[in-house]
Amino acid sequence: MRKKAVHTPSFLFWITGLFIVGGTLLTMILYMSNANDKVAAVDNYSITKQELSFYMQQLRPQVQNEFQTKYHRPLTKEDWNQAIDGVTPIDQLQQQALAQIAKDKTLLIVAKQQHLIEHIDYEDILQAMEAENKSRTEAVAHGEIVYGLTSFTPQSYYSHLLTSLRTKLKQQLSQSPNDPLYINDQDAYAYFNAHQADWTVNATTYKVSRLHIPSAQQQKATTLQQITQDLQQNMSMTTIQQKYKLPQKTEETVKPDSNNSQNSYQNELIMKLRNATDPSQPIFIETKQGFNLYQLEHTTIKQKEAFKQYQTQITETLLNDRLNTYLAHIQQSFPFSVDQQKISTVLATSS
Repeated sequence: MRKKAVHTPSFLFWITGLFIVGGTLLTMILYMSNANDKVAAVDNYSITKQELSFYMQQLRPQVQNEFQTKYHRPLTKEDWNQAIDGVTPIDQLQQQALAQIAKDKTLLIVAKQQHLIEHIDYEDILQAMEAENKSRTEAVAHGEIVYGLTSFTPQSYYSHLLTSLRTKLKQQLSQSPNDPLYINDQDAYAYFNAHQADWTVNATTYKVSRLHIPSAQQQKATTLQQITQDLQQNMSMTTIQQKYKLPQKTEETVKPDSNNSQNSYQNELIMKLRNATDPSQPIFIETKQGFNLYQLEHTTIKQKEAFKQYQTQITETLLNDRLNTYLAHIQQSFPFSVDQQKISTVLATSS
């Protein structure tokens, strides 16, 4: 008959001590590993080699396109470490990656200060992604509804996280007049007045004079050439009317109509009126019966109607602008340090 092992207090103490020492050694190893991986810092929050490499891989196509557009040649593997007009592509990639990390890290720091997220280190975010993926996989296996992606990649998870935190920050920092992103109706209306061209398209009415120039289908190319020459010679509508012995011009009021086809004459006319570099110059539209020549006489903008229609979008746009300004101001106050010697190893492995 086998005897049961008896764990004496000294034996238990020895085992407990071994676990404590082992845990301490593991913590020290992980700490030293993270310390060795640190290549930069934002407000004392580390930027690791892995994090910088991740951002560099994300921005690599953008930098490659910039050099290809400027110098009209693709970058080979060797080109990344060769100076072009005094600039090394890999160095530019590094600087753009560090700039983007500093910007994103600032958002994460502010979100942490607002208790919207607990951990903001790159490794912690990847662990959170793995936990989220596991949760979603289990939910799918149990037949539960999963909104969005069923599995994140680091790229998609970072994008998802940053977008979510921006939305939460905009809401949390704009609740009361004392909040840095608070917006009232006066703020929104002032922003609307400063950017009317962006918001008054559907509330603008155009008063125009119209002159119809008939032309059979087989004669349209010739008629078009003649009209183009007349306009290039700065002929007025009255002169053109007399030249072609046309009926008197008529006055019309034109405004956007959501019921019209996108290819309608009216929408084409409005587009040309809106984009005209010189509103005093006549413009023309081809019709089935020939050409209509238009002269803009007056433009009316219903400001209150436009503001009411777009106030929600205007407020959201202004809120985004204010958040960007707020985060940029916060970022400027954060110390930013770079270990150039350690970064050089990232450049080598990322090229």
